[in-house]
Amino acid sequence: MLSELLSLYRSGFESSELGRLHSLFPFSFIAKRFGLKASGTGRKSFFSPEGKIALMVLKSYTGLSDRKLTEQINGSIYFQLFCGIFIRQGRGIRDTKLVSKIRCELAGKLDIDRFQKEVARTWKPLMQDLHVVMADATCYESLLRYPSNEKLLWESIEWIYGRIVDLSRKLKLRCPRSKYNEIRKRYMNFSRNRKKITHFAADAIYGTNKTRTYCSSSPSPIYTGFVRKGRKACDEKQRSKLRSLLSKERSTRLEGSFGTEKEHYNLRKIKARTEEAEILWILFGIHTANAVRLAARQQPKEQKKTA
Repeated sequence: MLSELLSLYRSGFESSELGRLHSLFPFSFIAKRFGLKASGTGRKSFFSPEGKIALMVLKSYTGLSDRKLTEQINGSIYFQLFCGIFIRQGRGIRDTKLVSKIRCELAGKLDIDRFQKEVARTWKPLMQDLHVVMADATCYESLLRYPSNEKLLWESIEWIYGRIVDLSRKLKLRCPRSKYNEIRKRYMNFSRNRKKITHFAADAIYGTNKTRTYCSSSPSPIYTGFVRKGRKACDEKQRSKLRSLLSKERSTRLEGSFGTEKEHYNLRKIKARTEEAEILWILFGIHTANAVRLAARQQPKEQKKTA
């Protein structure tokens, strides 16, 4: 019964986008290029060498944190099939740092040239216009914090206020009075004035009431590229020209493949702690995005064959 159920799940997995993505990566060859081998001594690893590579692809594909990814693997049969494992009830992954440990292990063994040659060899039959070479440059930002005295003090206030609210809710008591909202407004004004932002351009999805209120509030209004709500202003022509210029600059500078990778493949902020882990993070993010494009290109061909 269990084997029949697994075969049904596997059939559905292979026809899904996740299954098509899995079929595009030569996991066994990549694992050999990394020098990964199953240990014959000691405690058995949760993931095989191929499963460790698949885990890094899944991390880039989902964009989840290490903890959330571990929870999803424990609960999703498709994620387990992607990584080549099967988790029985009550035997899930308990080590929330396992993804980080595997990332650090692979980062120390990464050979970019050999990795990319292996991927290119596998994807070559699916590529188009091989006689054309295009190049571009971008920057991937590392997640760094600059804990000034003001920031540390505000984070302490936030943490304490959050605990007060939680305890009041659990004890079913009225939350005590405080000057939290007043201090919060002061800190927001301090942050805005310190950065000295005068113009802001972004996708229309960010034009929420909260964002508009923040940008238009005193003491230093910020001009945005969002379409104005309500009645037209007296200087609507000038505002319209400004919005047009901001939108044009944003579309020419930010949109494109790099923007897609940063937004959807966990490359907006590289949260790895070492340079080797950062390179591994970026490498898998870029190639996962490429594989998704190839999988989408393959889908119409498969539909034509079945038709």
